[in-house]
Amino acid sequence: MSSRIAYERSKLTGPEKRFRIYQFLISKGDYGATDDEIINAGLIPHQSMGGTRLELMKLGAVVKTTMKRNTVTGSPAWVYRAVPGVNVRQAAKKTERDHLLTLARKKVKEMSLQELRDFVGSDGEEAEDTDFAFDEDDFLSSFLE
Repeated sequence: MSSRIAYERSKLTGPEKRFRIYQFLISKGDYGATDDEIINAGLIPHQSMGGTRLELMKLGAVVKTTMKRNTVTGSPAWVYRAVPGVNVRQAAKKTERDHLLTLARKKVKEMSLQELRDFVGSDGEEAEDTDFAFDEDDFLSSFLE
């Protein structure tokens, strides 16, 4: 894909992304498509796929089927199909839960490490310690033994 095409795709608005995916899925009928197939069709940027599909699902325009197909890497992926006749240009209405989750994420991001520990009821022992001292000699010795 050329950088020009990638640039153009990155400028798509939410309604345009929803419409492109929806029209693609409509064209696929009952066969549907996986996220991977939609991305490989060059419709929208990879990083926008999941969120845009979720918006379409909230609108009732897209449903997950019981089928799976392999991606290009061989991993199984869910197949989605479109529900005809849904206006996808209008964004899904935010629910009270959506607003509360947004507020909760903001509060969690603002918490100190101790506040997070208290919140989840943990002293941090289960968590992997990321503040460790790197011992180069010990690391290299594991290859020499």
